Amino acid sequence: MATNNAAPAKPHIELFAGTFAGTFGIVPFYPLDTLKSRLQTTSPSTPPLRILTNMIQQEGLTSLYRGCLSPMLGYGLINGSVFLSRSFTRNLIAPSNRPLTFPEEIIVGASAGFWSSFIRAPVER
Repeated sequence: MATNNAAPAKPHIELFAGTFAGTFGIVPFYPLDTLKSRLQTTSPSTPPLRILTNMIQQEGLTSLYRGCLSPMLGYGLINGSVFLSRSFTRNLIAPSNRPLTFPEEIIVGASAGFWSSFIRAPVER
């Protein structure tokens, strides 16, 4: 197992990293979700590629990202809270940045899941 002698991660850096990852992690795949929604509301005989090209031709490329802001903000908050609570709990358990034992990793992960659920539950509704 590799050892990590780096300083413990600062919680505000973790918060920024999680928020950034959650916000922009949606961007590559959101058009597929938009296409799926269009497929569900059109004739079953219309092929997906035709729906996609019609969307781009008639409504522009931005139509693929219509409604994307809300999930971007929501998942930014969720991931930011996960990263922040994980970092905070990890620094409480091992402030020297020593490798965590398996039970400690479970505690850190459970804590991150618990604290992020207060944001995740209302956002994902």
